[in-house]
Amino acid sequence: MHSATAMLRAIVFPKAPRDLYMISLFTWFGGSALLLLSVPNRHGEAEWVRPVRTAAFLAMALMSCQNLFAYSTYNEAANCYPYAGLCLGLLGGAAARACARLRFTVDFGEGEIWPVRLPSLPLVAITLLLTAWTSADRLADDWWRTVQQFDRHTKFDRKLQVANASIYWGDPTDSSSHTVLRKEDLESTFNYLKACDKPFFVFKDATIFYGLTGRPSPQPLLYFQENHSFRDSDVPWLDARIVDSLERNHIQVLVIERSSWLRDTALYEKFPRLEKWMKSGFQKQATFGIYEVWKRNEDFTENPRDPKMHDQEIQLIKPD
Repeated sequence: MHSATAMLRAIVFPKAPRDLYMISLFTWFGGSALLLLSVPNRHGEAEWVRPVRTAAFLAMALMSCQNLFAYSTYNEAANCYPYAGLCLGLLGGAAARACARLRFTVDFGEGEIWPVRLPSLPLVAITLLLTAWTSADRLADDWWRTVQQFDRHTKFDRKLQVANASIYWGDPTDSSSHTVLRKEDLESTFNYLKACDKPFFVFKDATIFYGLTGRPSPQPLLYFQENHSFRDSDVPWLDARIVDSLERNHIQVLVIERSSWLRDTALYEKFPRLEKWMKSGFQKQATFGIYEVWKRNEDFTENPRDPKMHDQEIQLIKPD
């Protein structure tokens, strides 16, 4: 019941930037009013009623879809509200048309009846005001926005010097606050892994090394991100799966990043067994910018593997 209430609240009153929140309210209240005004009756309906009803329904449906998407993905507003302008246009146009065609009469008694028409100018003005406000806010957001590591100053005019890949490098590439990831550092790390030619484990962001070297991820999670690739409730069983998989695949090299985009380089501390495994049996061999390369000691003995665990059991489905 709680989750259903939270979902309904998110659909109708989303946690969105102020301009998008106002559009959501305008769509829901305005759409509901137009649907009530355009309800079919036994006397038939005027030719303007069906288009108004359709536009109101579409605006509310599209708003529901994008609000539900924002609620379920926890993504940035720029990615979650593609229909905001369309909803505003549909509802504003439908409201203006309805006001221009609706006619009411007021009976003042003694046979004096005056026709009354709703003014459409205020609704048009509100629609234009919301459109201008949203457009200005979204344009400013796009101008200053940083998508992943890249802002509007980033240029893609150099290729990575790695085998069997055609990848353009973004200059500059920000790893996190005040940290710039250099193209040469990634190339040097790749060359080390390629020359070493041993199974390795990457923590945390640069999982591209698996693809560049032609090796699959040696553990169930390709990428570690809380509430995306795992939940807190998954940690007890997932921690064991990860370490068992790493030992089963005889990992000899660790690539640990000293800086990450989400500033969560210590996220492995949520996994006690993984933390203990990473901090024992390895020695630092090289550093390339933010990348530290650690190699397993030759005299280190792996923990015996659990015979109940098999390769085909390595998956992200929680066991019963």
